[in-house]
Order: sequence, then structure tokens, then C-alpha cells
Amino acid sequence: MSHTIMVPMTGQGTIIDTNIDNVVSDLSKAPFNFTDVFLYSHGWWTTADAAIVDYARFSTGFAATAMSTGQAPTAALQIGIHWPSMVSEDGDALANAVEPFSYFNRAQMADIVGQHGGYSLIRLILESRRAAGSMPRFHLLGHSFGAKVICSALRFLAADASLNGLLAGVQFNVVLLQAAFDNNAFEAGQAYADVLHKLPQLRLLVTKSSLDAALDCAYKDAHVLVNLFSDPVPAIGAAGPSAVAFNQLGGMNLTVDAGYTPAAGTLAGRLVVADLTPLHQSSAIPSSPFIGHHSDIYRDEIYRLISGFLFDSRHHQ
Repeated sequence: MSHTIMVPMTGQGTIIDTNIDNVVSDLSKAPFNFTDVFLYSHGWWTTADAAIVDYARFSTGFAATAMSTGQAPTAALQIGIHWPSMVSEDGDALANAVEPFSYFNRAQMADIVGQHGGYSLIRLILESRRAAGSMPRFHLLGHSFGAKVICSALRFLAADASLNGLLAGVQFNVVLLQAAFDNNAFEAGQAYADVLHKLPQLRLLVTKSSLDAALDCAYKDAHVLVNLFSDPVPAIGAAGPSAVAFNQLGGMNLTVDAGYTPAAGTLAGRLVVADLTPLHQSSAIPSSPFIGHHSDIYRDEIYRLISGFLFDSRHHQ
């Protein structure tokens, strides 16, 4: 038995559905008894209507791939987060003309949404399952600024000493699709350092692409404006994790090209960095002048990459 819900949040990370505690509590019990939890977060410049479409498109394609290989869990709870990443939820509103100027505000908002809303959701599931005596596996997927939502939620879970007993042995698989934050963010003293150091059962799949213009060019240009006297730090979705973080986790690099299918057991590491540049080079999808292939994520090769990372690898821990 599987189930899917959407959870709308304010820019402060407040969950708008006041009945969510009861919903999650009910989903944690029979007849659901889910073994896996999928938590998705979209990025910047996405309305609620667009989020529903994007989640449906991605989760359907991904699920079809996982089921075709016999790897999909039979009891899963899927949660799609929607946070106000646009000035107006009306995609045609004149107010959205100023959307490009909301970049830094929405970047900060993504962290706040994760800190409060994402953290609360995961904690609620953990506490709801405590009585059952078993914990589900968590698969957290974020695209662009959505990766900040995911990592911020994990950061505050890791920092909450009251959760030490609940977190023991819980598996977190994290997929960062073209993540829009600094590539040194997992280093000691940086924003998400605790995510890796305090959650030993956490594994990380990071995608990058030199054809992601939003991260390889626009991200860099935006950060030059606020770091006039220092070199800008590249986005992790453009350059991959810093060498320090990569080496600490014994990371492995791979490339994803047209027709890519992972061999069994090859994605078992704690950190996997997948270069999508060859896949994007072969793409029939037109490249946008502003974002390039930043949102070119609805691909069978990417679904197979994620499925292999999440499911096949758990047999090779």
C-alpha cells in the first residue's frame, strides 16, 4: 500500500494544513505500514499548480523505472512540499515581473522552510513510528533551491539532541538534483556540515552539469554582486562537492550519457557525484538561454540513476 500527499507551507515553514499531524499519524499505522518515505521539494520560480504537475511527471517516470526493475518499495509514503517560491501564485500576475530580483530572498526562504516545515514533517513521521518499533527509510529529493529545503531540514534534525534515540539507525538517502547552493556547504563550519557528520546513516547523490547555465553562469554572477572582494564559490550543481567534502566521504564520480543504466552494486558509496553534461549534450530538449539544462531532469537515464542509488545499493551497504 502506498499513498501520496501534498503539503503546502508558508514562507516561514509553517504547514498550512492544520490536520497534518492526524494525517501523518494515520498513515504511520496499519493498513499502510509504509517502509519508505519519499520527500520531494521543488526549487525557485514554481507555482503550486506547476509543482503538482512537476511532481506528478517526475514521480510517475521514476516509479515506472523502479517498478520495471523490481526495485520499487511496495509500501511507500510520498510527500510533495510546496513553498511560496514565487512572488505570486498566479503565474500571469504582473507582480511576477520582479521575480528575478527575489533570488536571494527565495534562497534564504528555502532554508527557513526546511528548518521549520521540512524538519517538522520528518520529526512527526519519526515520532509517529516510534510506537511501531520500526523506522522507514527516508528518500529526500530536492531540485535547485529545493535541495536547500532538504539539507536545511536535515541540518536541524542533526542538531536536535532530543532526537538522538529516534535517529539511531535511520537510513537517509538524499538526492540533490542540480542543487543551487555553494559547493563547500558540507565542509566543517559551513551551512550543512552537520548533515554529514551527525547523520552517519546518510548517503548522498549529487548531480552536476556544465550545461546548467542557471548554476554555471547566473549563480556565479549573482554571487559576484555580493562578494565583490573575493572569488565566488561555485554552485554544487555546477562543480560538484568541494574536494574536501568529496575526499572526506570517499566520493565516487560517474558520467551519465544517453542510454545510461547503472550496473548492479556500482552506486553503493556514501557519496556519488553524477555528471549529467554528456546527457544534456545529447538532449533533444532545447536549452533555455537563461537556465540552460537546469530543469532537464525528466529523463529515463536520471530515473535509472536514482533508482539504482536508492534501492540496489541498499543490498551492498
